[in-house]
Amino acid sequence: VFRLPVDVAEDPFGNLWVAQRDSGTAVKVSRDGSWMANFGPELPGNLGRLERIASVSVHRDGDVYLCDEGTRRVLKVGYRD
Repeated sequence: VFRLPVDVAEDPFGNLWVAQRDSGTAVKVSRDGSWMANFGPELPGNLGRLERIASVSVHRDGDVYLCDEGTRRVLKVGYRD
């Protein structure tokens, strides 16, 4: 269930990435609607956290880009199978 989705993008494999503004997460959903993974709000290492995702974009190679208004940065999430 999405509370406040603000953007959606399809990756080259037919999966959807949904950006949720209020929770600072991006959720990966399969073609059949099943939850596959989520990213955020806590980030690995010393990257901090996502605060207010404004948009999500997917490059044709599968890399996902998240624009976070709260931290004023664009984060690249490399594709992993």
